[in-house]
Amino acid sequence: MEQRVFRNKKTMILILAVCLLEAVLSGRSIDHPVPKMRNWVFIGGLLFSLFIVTALAIKTSLKTERFLFVFVSIAIIVWTILAVALPSQEVSLVLRWIILLMWTCSTISGIAILWEGGKP
Repeated sequence: MEQRVFRNKKTMILILAVCLLEAVLSGRSIDHPVPKMRNWVFIGGLLFSLFIVTALAIKTSLKTERFLFVFVSIAIIVWTILAVALPSQEVSLVLRWIILLMWTCSTISGIAILWEGGKP
């Protein structure tokens, strides 16, 4: 039996809009200086989000949904690295490009899920 997370089109469109918004915001913030994000509440929120997204990735059996959740998980992991490690400007630029790439890939995965209509 197929185990899907996105069962209706409205939810998928909302998730697709969030992924697209994050991709746009990540792209716009690449050239800005890195803020000091060593806030333990922020880091705890990132880790909790990572737990939820990873659990959803494990739960689903649809390959494109799993790709979407893996891309979002990688983006959250890189955000956590930025928040904990406080790297130099050059390293943070590379990490921000990785975040942008992951959100773009998750948007493409969301479009694929919407396009195929949930077929396994």
